[in-house]
Amino acid sequence: AELGEPIDRLQLARLMKQLDRSRNGRIDFAELEAWYRRRKEAEYKRRLRAERWAKYKLSTRTKRVLAWCFMLVSYTVFSALIVVYGLFFGNAKMERLVQSWVLALTQTFAVEEPLLITLTQLVPYIMEKLTANEAFAQIVHELVSTGVGKAISSCFSIFR
Repeated sequence: AELGEPIDRLQLARLMKQLDRSRNGRIDFAELEAWYRRRKEAEYKRRLRAERWAKYKLSTRTKRVLAWCFMLVSYTVFSALIVVYGLFFGNAKMERLVQSWVLALTQTFAVEEPLLITLTQLVPYIMEKLTANEAFAQIVHELVSTGVGKAISSCFSIFR
């Protein structure tokens, strides 16, 4: 059936699963109405949230200045903590504390952040390429919607 835009079988199956709450294979008026109300309510909440944040429309420059101010305040507070810690517990413990912080920051900025940025950029690209194939799209859909076990069993059934 034409719905004003093309829809493939996988999209139709997802929509049917979302709409058919009774799981009887049919969409009755109550199910359609409930789905429509949920969508309208979510749309209304999104619009309210957007309107609430619209008055705080900050330029990119303002956001950067605020981020740098936050970093400066954090740096100042942590520096003060190091001094107080050193006064109470001595230089040897303070040096170990600073070394552990340097090690943690190095790990964060040299390993974790680049890895997260890379994954954030690569995963959508990989998923797009995988789901371009109908068989893999079905596997990914089952993995996301029904769990790992069913997806793995579907994977094996494709290669039989």
